[in-house]
Amino acid sequence: MRLYSTGKYGLDRIAYRMNKENWAFRDRTNTPRALNSDDVRRVISNWAEYGGIVFEKGTKWRPAYETLNLDELPFRSDRAVFPIELLRAVAEVRMERTRKPSDHGKNHETRFYPLAGVLYCAHCEQLAESQEDPRLRSPLSGQFANGILRYRHKPGVKCGIHNRSVPSAELEQDFIRLMGLLMVKPEVEHLMLEIAIQADNGRQVHEQRDFEQEKTEALALCYRRIEAAVNLYKEGTIDKAEYLRLREQNEREIAHWESRTSETEQLGLEFALCVEAVDKIHRLWTISSDEDRQGLVRNLFSSVTYDLDRRRITDFRLKPWAGRFLTVRAGLHELEQAANVKENAPQQDRQGACTELLHTGLLTIPLPSLQEAVFTLIERLYAGISRPDKAITGKSQPKTERNNEVKRLDSIGWTVPDIARYFDVSIPRVYQILKGQ
Repeated sequence: MRLYSTGKYGLDRIAYRMNKENWAFRDRTNTPRALNSDDVRRVISNWAEYGGIVFEKGTKWRPAYETLNLDELPFRSDRAVFPIELLRAVAEVRMERTRKPSDHGKNHETRFYPLAGVLYCAHCEQLAESQEDPRLRSPLSGQFANGILRYRHKPGVKCGIHNRSVPSAELEQDFIRLMGLLMVKPEVEHLMLEIAIQADNGRQVHEQRDFEQEKTEALALCYRRIEAAVNLYKEGTIDKAEYLRLREQNEREIAHWESRTSETEQLGLEFALCVEAVDKIHRLWTISSDEDRQGLVRNLFSSVTYDLDRRRITDFRLKPWAGRFLTVRAGLHELEQAANVKENAPQQDRQGACTELLHTGLLTIPLPSLQEAVFTLIERLYAGISRPDKAITGKSQPKTERNNEVKRLDSIGWTVPDIARYFDVSIPRVYQILKGQ
C-alpha cells in the first residue's frame, strides 16, 4: 500500500521488490508463496474494505475505473486496517491510473505461439525442484511488442534472470533443430525396436512367443466351442436361446484375443507413432500456421525448459507414451558414435552404418535413463556452440538525451500525446520519463 501510494511503482515492480525483500503472500489455503502482480492487484483493489467501508458489490464486481468522491466516502477509523490517509492516497493513485477500456469489437489480431503451454523458465524450474513446490514453475507466454513476436517470462515473478523475454524466431529455431535430432528414417524403426529388445536381454522375444502360443490356443478353443454349440443345436440338445448365448460369448472372447497385442507389438506401435509425430512436426513446420504448429507440439511434448539468459533449451519432456522412443533415440546416437561415422556425414549415412553394425550381432548397448537421454540430445543440439559465461541481453542503453528532451518539451507546453508521437513511444512511457522512471 505504501509503495503504491507514492505513484512511482506499478504492480510488477512492487511484486519484484517484495520478493527481493523475502516477503510472502498467503493464498486462500493459508500457504505462503512468492508474490506476483495479481496478488498485489488484489491487495490494492481492496482499499475500501481495509478502511471499513462496505459496498453493495464486492471488489470483484466493482470496476477500477469507477470515479468516486473520496471526501464523501464513509471511512470508519474504528474498523480500518490501515491508516485512512494511506488508503485515500492509494485510491487516488488507482483512479488516476485506470481508464475505462474502449470497445474495439472483435480482436482480429489474436496470435498463436507454437510453444505456448509447454514452455517454462529454467530458473523457476530449479527453484521449484529445490523447494519441492511445483507452483513456482513459470510458463513463458507470447507477446507482440515493437513489431517482434517474443516469448516472455511471467510478470511479477523474480527468479534471478536478467532477460525477461526472447524473440520467438530464435527459440523456435533451436526447437526445430532439436526435432531434427529426434528424426529417424522409417526403415530404421526396426533397428530401434531391436535396440529396445537387446536392452531387455530378449525378454520381449520370449514373452511374444509365449503370448502368440497362448493366443493361438485360446482362439482354437473358442472356434471348437462354437462348432460344438452348432452340433448340439442341430441335435436338439439345446434350444435356440442357449445356442445364441454360447455363440455370442465365444465371439466376444475371440474379438478380445484378436485385439490384444504383445509388448513387442505395442512397442512397435508406439515407435511408429513417435516417428510419424516427429516427422510431421519437422516436415510441416515451415508451411503450417502457428495454430497448427501449436497443436503438433502439444501432441508430442509435455514441457520444454528454456534459459532466457543463456538463450538455450536446458530440458524437455515428451508425452509418457513417447518416453521409450526418446531413450532408444539417444541410444541410436551412441551407436552412431560407435560406428565411427564422421560427424558431418548425412543423417541417412550415419543411420545406415548403425544398421550394418547392429546386424553383425557384436554390438549391444545399454539404454540411457530418460534424464540421460535428454542431456545427450541437448549436448548434441549445442555441440560446437560455446556456452556463454554471462546473460545474453539485447537491452538498449538508457536514452538520457531523449529523456532530457522529453522533459524540456513538457516544460515548454507540449502535450503528452504530441511528445509520444514525436518520439514514437507510448503515452504511458512518456509519463514514466516525466516521473523520472
